[in-house]
Amino acid sequence: MKNKQQSMYKRLMSLYTLVTGNAQHPPLMQPPVKSVCSYLPAVLLHAGLVIASSAYADDNLKQSPLAQEGDEHSGTSSEATPTKPSLSPVKVVLPSTSVVGMPISSYITPTSASTIKTDTPLKDYPASIQVVPNELLKDRGVTRIDQVADTVSGVHAEANYGGNGGTFFNIRGFSESNGLRDGFRNYGYYAFRDVQNIDQIEIFKGPTGALYGGIGAIGGYINTVSKRPEQNDFGEMSATVGSYGMTRTTMDVNRVLNDDLSMRLNASAEHDSTFRDDTRDHSWSFAPAVTWDNHDGTSVTLLSEYNHLSRDGFDFGVPAVANYRELSRTRYYGLSRGLYAGVDGDYGKNDTLSETLLLEHQLSDTWKLRLAGQYVYARQRSTQSFPNSTTTTGNLLDYSVYSNANESSRQYSSRAELVGDIFTGNVKHQLLIGTDYSFQKIVSDGSQ
Repeated sequence: MKNKQQSMYKRLMSLYTLVTGNAQHPPLMQPPVKSVCSYLPAVLLHAGLVIASSAYADDNLKQSPLAQEGDEHSGTSSEATPTKPSLSPVKVVLPSTSVVGMPISSYITPTSASTIKTDTPLKDYPASIQVVPNELLKDRGVTRIDQVADTVSGVHAEANYGGNGGTFFNIRGFSESNGLRDGFRNYGYYAFRDVQNIDQIEIFKGPTGALYGGIGAIGGYINTVSKRPEQNDFGEMSATVGSYGMTRTTMDVNRVLNDDLSMRLNASAEHDSTFRDDTRDHSWSFAPAVTWDNHDGTSVTLLSEYNHLSRDGFDFGVPAVANYRELSRTRYYGLSRGLYAGVDGDYGKNDTLSETLLLEHQLSDTWKLRLAGQYVYARQRSTQSFPNSTTTTGNLLDYSVYSNANESSRQYSSRAELVGDIFTGNVKHQLLIGTDYSFQKIVSDGSQ
């Protein structure tokens, strides 16, 4: 019986090897065998799994693109012994992508060279400085000097001298009647300047004695920077119509005459009846500028400007009486023209002439010399009527008349500056050395 079982076992193993191609016997079929018949299903099941696995692998190899590519290159049929496919690198071309950088805002100005006198970025300068660029002035439609700082925190315009367009501002709670023009002192009482020739506004908040010596202000300074010639041709004209009969025209033209010389012309004319009864203003300005630049480190710029303002009335506002809230805001509380026979009434005429010369010379790659001078003449002729007190007698208030006044200021200024870079180890510093001189004469002829 035992020999018969062993004979049957050998036949089953031969059948298993024939079917699976595996000469190694599975563990469950290792002798000794108690019953050959009990292992027959296991032999058949194991053989079936092996055959199915082999067939699945062959089908996947036939369907693979790499296998088919290998068959085509080798020239053999899919029934032949499969060869290892060649995995050569494939070049893939991706679509191009363009990245375009746009400025965050045209209102952002990184430096304030006319005020701090160096090109140090404002974010690195240890003071609060805000710049109002020309783009913002245009977008806001600014037509008067008292509107230029409306978007600056801690700064607001104050009442000027009878509506003469002078630079009167309050900065951080301190009144400042002397602003700056191109870094030079601008005496605001008599000097009327139209905004057409302003390129940008630079506002320095806080004490400025370190930069401007004896005329340094506690609250800060407003520096108006004049437009200068540029190295490309352009031209612009505009017209504005507003309330109370306001009409205004402006012109800005720049021309490059040759490789070294360029010029720019700004002009304006305005008529405005104002919201006050029986008052009107008329003004015009003319501002040519010329720049010579040899493109080798030396440049000379001449800035000229003439402004005229004529107005009926010399407006001091509403009288400071106890019931001022009940008074009309549109009424003119002065001596109006035609109110009395033979009396001309209040008026004001302002003329401002300014000449500025700027010289820059590059001494080396790191050092630059700057020389500048300015002359300003401002004159105001006027008749002014204003209250003597804040206490009324019935409905009447005592007034004084300052007639045919002739006031003027004449100013001469100069400065010399040397600016350059120095290093302490790997740390870079910008050094400014300078001196300035200013002489001003104020004349008032008084009432006639």
